[in-house]
Amino acid sequence: MNCAPPPALETTARDVPALPPAFWRLIRIGEESGLIAPDGAPGKPRAGQAVARMREAVARTLAEFGYSATEFYLLVTLFRAAPRPVSVEKLARETLTDAEGLGIALDRLHAERALAPGCAEDPEAPVTLTPSGRRLVLLLMYRTFRSGFPGGSLPDFARNLPGKSPRHASFMKKFIPFSRILLGLMFLFFGLNGFLHFIALPPHAGVAGQFMGALVVSRYALAVFALQALAGGLLLANRFVLLALAILAPILVNIALFHVFMAPHGAGAAMVGTALWSVLAYHERARFAPLWSSRGLGA
Repeated sequence: MNCAPPPALETTARDVPALPPAFWRLIRIGEESGLIAPDGAPGKPRAGQAVARMREAVARTLAEFGYSATEFYLLVTLFRAAPRPVSVEKLARETLTDAEGLGIALDRLHAERALAPGCAEDPEAPVTLTPSGRRLVLLLMYRTFRSGFPGGSLPDFARNLPGKSPRHASFMKKFIPFSRILLGLMFLFFGLNGFLHFIALPPHAGVAGQFMGALVVSRYALAVFALQALAGGLLLANRFVLLALAILAPILVNIALFHVFMAPHGAGAAMVGTALWSVLAYHERARFAPLWSSRGLGA
């Protein structure tokens, strides 16, 4: 893909040599979206004017969301190249960033699940966006175009953006920790209750009572309680979250099956726990993606 600025912007490019090639890709996205037109076109911002306005809009977006210019232009480059991966060398050229600065930007975007997990395992591997990363760059570009060109028509990609304001991102940033903490408290409490008996659980009758009695007499239940407390503690500490979710998955399945086949009543807590677990698992879906690989061992 040609990274040179469009002909109408060449004189402006010489005036601002610090602009990275990814900036001109952002300009092209604006042109393709109908927000920016070549010099002389009626009713649209002139391309020369668009450069200054775009630089100001990018600065406002970075200040609003707390990203660096390197991270922003890295996301724009990956968005423009999608679905093809981009080499680390090309990312450095597109963002005019040295190896250290690029590494810091990649580490942060990996931590935010904006980049495919495989890229983090090999620093030299090509980089690709995750679905979360695509939504993030769409939101950033949407805000940039809205800020710099409020009177123009919105880009086509912005119309399909699920969260079109920082409120959506702010809500998710609060809801995910809330779900993690609540699920952690639930399982830490019930796990420790199996050892310390904070509250007396009502006995079950029939087959359900026989099943629970066998678990208690055999001390099998102690292992389950210990795993519940361990997973709950990990969630509260926000450490090894994927491991905690993996531990809780079979426990929740067994709890659900117990209520379905033996004790249909009293399934409210199980439903809440399953819902909270599902929210967190969906949020971490990109990191769970390798589980669905069909490759065999040694493949």
